[in-house]
Parts: sequence; structure tokens; C-alpha cells
Amino acid sequence: MHNRVHPRVELQVEVTLESDHNFYTGLSSNISEGGLFVATHASPPLGTRLLVRFALNGSPDPIDAVGEVCWLRDARSPDFPSGFGLRFLQISAQALSRVASFVASRESIFYED
Repeated sequence: MHNRVHPRVELQVEVTLESDHNFYTGLSSNISEGGLFVATHASPPLGTRLLVRFALNGSPDPIDAVGEVCWLRDARSPDFPSGFGLRFLQISAQALSRVASFVASRESIFYED
């Protein structure tokens, strides 16, 4: 069953994430207006708040946002990469508009979690 609020599209770019105590890096797999999936082998715990920085394909200006780890996927899933879902908590109106335009200009994807 598909319970997504926002459509997701592919976005494969490097993502940097920073918490109060740790620094993480990963690759995004997809993005929506609500957040993004970060493929990484070292996921922060559920509920961790992170400062995230990424660039949309074709744009030199990075987007900064604050997000929260809302779900995890471990490496036992052979069909999908390990990583975590990050829900945007704080993102500027301008950055959200850029994400919305990016999503609207691409074909929506759906992954079974």
C-alpha cells in the first residue's frame, strides 16, 4: 500500500549530514517535498535531528535544511540500499520551492519499503 504524502523522484547526489556529535555522508536516492532517502551504511538512530546539505541536479547552489531520521532500512534488504528516510523539519521557503520545482519536472517513482 502506498501511503506517501508527497511524490518522490530520483536524485542521486552526495549528501552531507551533521548532528550535534557526528558527521555523516551518503548518497541520496530519491527526494520529495517532505524529505529524502540517504543511502549509507552508517545510519544515525531514529529521531536524530540532522543538518543536511545537498544540491539538486543541475544547480550549483546547495540546499541546507534540518531534518529528522524517521525510518531506517538495513543491509538485509537485497533489492534496496541500506540507509534512512529523512523528513524535513526546517527548510526555507525558497529551498522548498526549488525542491517542489525539481520534483514537478521529473517522473514520480515508487519504491516498496
